[in-house]
Amino acid sequence: MLSQSNRVNLLVLIIALLATACLVLAISVYGLGLTNDSVAYMAAAKSFYTQGRFFLPYRENYYTDWPPLFSILLSSLYFIKVDHLLFTYSIVAVFLYFAVVYTFGCLAYRLTRSRLYTALGMVIFVAGPPTFISFSYLWSEAPFILFTIMFLVGLDRCLGEQKFGILLFTAVAASLSIMVRYAGVVNIGIGAFFLFVYTNGGLVKRLKPTLLFVSVALFPLAGWFYRNYLISSTLTGAGRTVALSHFSYTVVTTAKAVWEWFLPFPPYTFAGMLTIVACASVFTLLAFAVATMYRRHFVERRLLMILFASTLLYLFLNFITALFRSSEFPNARLTSPAFFSFVLVLISIVSYWVRNGNAFFKTAVAAVVAVLLLFNLPKYVQYIRQGITTGLSGHSDKASRNSPLVHALQQSDWLAPYVQREIAFTNAPEKLYYYGLLGIRKTNVDYRLDLTDAFQYTTEEKLLIWFSTVDNAERLHTILKDTLQQYEVVREEKYADGKILWLKLKQNSSLH
Repeated sequence: MLSQSNRVNLLVLIIALLATACLVLAISVYGLGLTNDSVAYMAAAKSFYTQGRFFLPYRENYYTDWPPLFSILLSSLYFIKVDHLLFTYSIVAVFLYFAVVYTFGCLAYRLTRSRLYTALGMVIFVAGPPTFISFSYLWSEAPFILFTIMFLVGLDRCLGEQKFGILLFTAVAASLSIMVRYAGVVNIGIGAFFLFVYTNGGLVKRLKPTLLFVSVALFPLAGWFYRNYLISSTLTGAGRTVALSHFSYTVVTTAKAVWEWFLPFPPYTFAGMLTIVACASVFTLLAFAVATMYRRHFVERRLLMILFASTLLYLFLNFITALFRSSEFPNARLTSPAFFSFVLVLISIVSYWVRNGNAFFKTAVAAVVAVLLLFNLPKYVQYIRQGITTGLSGHSDKASRNSPLVHALQQSDWLAPYVQREIAFTNAPEKLYYYGLLGIRKTNVDYRLDLTDAFQYTTEEKLLIWFSTVDNAERLHTILKDTLQQYEVVREEKYADGKILWLKLKQNSSLH
């Protein structure tokens, strides 16, 4: 007969293994999804291995838009002489996913003391778009979420025991998170705040562990920022230069990202306002519930507060970075750390109030949980089916592998000599780099549609390799038309997914 703790461990283990098996199934045919960020991580890893520096050859500039740790982790596979980087990292990603899901289950039981709510929480977390998407692509979110979990658990224990070793562990975990993604700055803020508030004693006693934590956590980042400033005169790269976005649109996209954790975005005129009101109402209720549980001395109230603070701050960071156009607008990937904490907070509140509520409340909670599962479970199955049949979207899916334009370029005998004497441009240099087509520059700046200086510079001729299937292709094409008015098309090759244009400066052009 198994003890209570053994039954819980077995339950968590079984769900984590089933979830991991589903991930393996989804990436078994076409592998992990690859986006532009994925290619940047891989290119920087290869550059670090071969040249001892972080450089992106398809951009002809240094790797500064991201911290270095994820690329260092990838480069370690080169150092141990791994032949198939993607396949090997896929195995690593699967283990990371299992570790995160299993840890989630352990924390869920710690917060709820209920096998039922632990299982429900794990299913909601596993089936949620932020979780599956983040771990099924070659993205830095996988190690980032794991390091964030280590930090959150370490911080809770540090506040309870206040030992130097645990404080150091917490600071190192926070440092690792911020060296994987700049978003880890949230962990630094959370750690500093809770250490200052929860440390017993006067101002000096509170400042001592707080400053030690911040110093250790930020030390590696300070060195990275110094390196970035020396080579680019920016701390986080020119691609993240501040440029104010539309406030109301950013609010809507942030609320939409949260809404789509569980439900499809409604196709109505006032859908944006609806999601803002709904999200504001939910977080207001959650804040009230957390505050009430704290006052009633909920056993794990300190961990609950840390998780709730983590949820709010990660969403706020997504909003701020999108507002200043230093990253993409909030989506499932960028909000995945907040989703982890949110689901734990949600099931903690639900389990607590169900035990202390009336029959009506229990029925309402059951209905809400049913809605959360009804949408995400079919979508989760759809993700797995897509991974098997066509591959997850990106440079490694079926369409990209069978790209007529890529195949034509690979088989050409003119491209390599051309890029040695002239600059060729494309709106998808990451795709071309991944398929071994080197020396082709990007037309626009990342995160925005601003054209690069190199592309805008007037030359006698330009070669443009245009993919019609990439994001923002139509909007960017409109911008390019204005820039290329001074040029005429002297040759054009069309393909199902794009075209190759040979352009020449017009004889009567004022720029000639």
